[in-house]
Amino acid sequence: MNISDVYKWLLNNQFCPLCDLPKEDGSPICSSCNSNLHRNAKQCRRCAIPLTTDATTCDSCKNQSPVFDQAFAPLLYRFPLPSLFHQIKQGKNPEQLNWMGELLAEEFLSRWELDNRFTIMAIPMHPIDQVIRGFNQTEIFAKKLAQKSGLGISRALKKPIKTKHQAGLKRTERLKNLEQPYQVCGTVPERVILIDDIHTTGATLNAASRALKLAGSKEIIALTLCRTPY
Repeated sequence: MNISDVYKWLLNNQFCPLCDLPKEDGSPICSSCNSNLHRNAKQCRRCAIPLTTDATTCDSCKNQSPVFDQAFAPLLYRFPLPSLFHQIKQGKNPEQLNWMGELLAEEFLSRWELDNRFTIMAIPMHPIDQVIRGFNQTEIFAKKLAQKSGLGISRALKKPIKTKHQAGLKRTERLKNLEQPYQVCGTVPERVILIDDIHTTGATLNAASRALKLAGSKEIIALTLCRTPY
C-alpha cells in the first residue's frame, strides 16, 4: 500500500460517502444519511416484501412459497438507492458499494443469529458482463459479510448462459429470462446465504436457489440490500 492508497483510505473513513460530511468512526455512512434511508422495518420472513399487517408471511408466499427458505432486505428501494444503483450498473461510482456492503452486513448480523454451518454465495454474473462492468457488486457484498461474520465464501454457482439484463423487463419477462441460467460447479454447501443487490420479483434468487437445491443445498437465506414491492 503506497501513500496515495493510505490517503484514500483515511479520507474514505473520515467522511460520509453520500454527503461528504464528517462521519462517526467505523460507521459506513454518517448518522444523518443513515436515518434518511428507508428501512424495510416489517417484512415477510419468506420474501422480504414490506408488510402492512401483523402477519409474518405475505399472502403471496402463503399461496406459493419461493424456492429459497427465508429472505432479508434491510432497506426499501427508494431515494437515493435507485440513482446510485443506476450509476453502479453503468460501471460508474462503484466505490458506493463499500458502504452498502458494510451496512448490509451490519444490519443482517444484528437481526439474525447464524452459526458457522452457513456459507456465503454471491449471485454470479456472466463472465462477459463482469468483464464489461469491471466488477460484480454481489461479490463485494459477499466479501464484506465474510469479513464481519467470519463465514466462508463459495463460488460453486456459475452463470454460463448470458441473459438479458433484468432491469426494464416486466415480471413475466423476468421469470422467463431466468428459467435455467445458473449451474453448479463442484460441491455446494448445505446451508447458504445467497446474496444479491436488489430483490424485485425474486426471479434471480429463485433461479439460483433452484440450481443450488438440485445440487444438494438444504437451506437458503436470500439476502439483499433492498426490496422493491411488486
